[in-house]
Amino acid sequence: MSKAESEEVKEIVIVIKWSHIAIACILIVALAALSGHIKEFFSPKFQISTSRTVYRPGSIVEFKGVLKVGFEPVRNMPIAVEVRDPRGNIVWVDQATTDENGCFVIRFKLSSKAMHGVYTIYVSCKVARAKYTFEVG
Repeated sequence: MSKAESEEVKEIVIVIKWSHIAIACILIVALAALSGHIKEFFSPKFQISTSRTVYRPGSIVEFKGVLKVGFEPVRNMPIAVEVRDPRGNIVWVDQATTDENGCFVIRFKLSSKAMHGVYTIYVSCKVARAKYTFEVG
């Protein structure tokens, strides 16, 4: 047996179907579209709510918040809070710290002469910020 006869040439053939390419392209586009949602899910964010939607001048405003990353609470995070009236004037400034569940509660009393309209609550920390509105009427 000669050397040439003992050396076999091995050939590997890869068959790619157009349907496989199409499926791969669809998956790539779908993952690209979902990446924004995935990033959003894993970004820290506040959820804020007030005990009522409309308050009267002189009443106590209470709002609660929770800070989470995905489903996980952000614990022991210092929070800055600012409340502005309909003209943009600051009517309340406070600080809080999230508890073991990522929650915090703020209470303050509106002036008995508080103007009617939409007030904005601004909440911020080093990883997130949010705003929420309530009405005085």
